[in-house]
Amino acid sequence: MTLSYALERQKGLFFGTFWLIFNMGGVMGGLIAFGINYNPEEGGQNAVNPATHFKFCALMVPGALFAFIFVIRPSIVIKADGTAVMLFLRERGHQIRWKS
Repeated sequence: MTLSYALERQKGLFFGTFWLIFNMGGVMGGLIAFGINYNPEEGGQNAVNPATHFKFCALMVPGALFAFIFVIRPSIVIKADGTAVMLFLRERGHQIRWKS
């Protein structure tokens, strides 16, 4: 779906931007876990504190709500050249049906 929005000359940029954002999520998650557990209150504890998991959930819920509210349906997206976005649906794994 990421490459469906791009014009042919923009596909590399869209692909690279997607992976940059995707991998920054892992980096930020690691930094947040490190920051939360840097000075554990229970002396010498090496395991991840359960509060870390709750804080991650508290960060992910607003992100999911934001995506649900603000992401536009692909059926109404028009590319810069005036063409509609074409998506494909997989019915049985090996059969592809194009949807415009």
